Amino acid sequence: MTPVGQLPDLSGLRSLLAEWRGHAGYLVEYVGPRAIPLGNNGDELLGRVFLRVLRDLGITLVRRPSDASVLLVRPGGALLDRYQAPALLAGRLAQLPDLPLIIFPHSSWFERDDPATMFAGRRSRTLWISREERSHRHLRDAWGESLARAGVTLELDHDMVVSGNSYVAQALGAVTGRTGVDDGLLLVARLGVEAGRMNEPIDRGTWYRQLAVRGLRRLPHRTLVSIRQRTTRDRQIAANSRMLTKVSSELATSRMSMSPWCFDISDPSLASFDEFARAISGAAAAVTDRLHVAVPAAILGKRTFLVESGYHKAGGVYEHSLRDMEAITFVRRT
Repeated sequence: MTPVGQLPDLSGLRSLLAEWRGHAGYLVEYVGPRAIPLGNNGDELLGRVFLRVLRDLGITLVRRPSDASVLLVRPGGALLDRYQAPALLAGRLAQLPDLPLIIFPHSSWFERDDPATMFAGRRSRTLWISREERSHRHLRDAWGESLARAGVTLELDHDMVVSGNSYVAQALGAVTGRTGVDDGLLLVARLGVEAGRMNEPIDRGTWYRQLAVRGLRRLPHRTLVSIRQRTTRDRQIAANSRMLTKVSSELATSRMSMSPWCFDISDPSLASFDEFARAISGAAAAVTDRLHVAVPAAILGKRTFLVESGYHKAGGVYEHSLRDMEAITFVRRT
């Protein structure tokens, strides 16, 4: 089996991006309402590793696109046609048509909309790197011709938390001193869109519920966290229990206490990044359908079960980058 030291490393990215060593890059963000970048605590971890990897690759970030020679899109899993990110990215790219673009390792799924529309009007080339074979094959087979006409080259590497695994403990920050702490079994089941099958319609609730959700988001963050933890507790416990049932035969839970973190630590409306980091660092083992809970937990040596959820990204990353890693087991949806 594969120890952490033998996980995929940065050699693939170094090769793909060798021409950009020594260059200045401008980070193009997915920015939602009130200029708040999109993403969860797992994306924050991914972003912290990404910034450290940029230094390794010899690419310097600058504050203004006029000072850059290349545009950068941070790694992640948001480039799906049912999410906001493609439209937000298209809007930003339309303002910057002349600089080359690198999309760092992503998972993607465009079921209806042609992803080439994100690059409409661009006069420079794009390198789009997938983090697993399923996304790479999907883009190539379903949209390859239109993407080629838009000047997009498709390449394949690894999830950046995996390839940048040597920086994970550092990226988790202040909790690195918790080595050896045993807070029991960490259960993290998602409650959002990807909790179900991604080919099902998104249930956004009634108009009244949507209005209430928008109102809650305007509250101070700690107030919102407290309300969300209380109002989602029953659903979270039920989701955690269903997920645990899938691995109970392989995990000796009777001899293990439960972690005190009984909510989705990836969701920034339920937990801060520091809480996310402390929960992973202190766990004895983890069962989760959150990819970026499972990956750092396994890298830190925790016995980890990654349960399939949503679209193909978790299974794709496991098959492409993690299947020989001893600490992690992938549990397929039944």
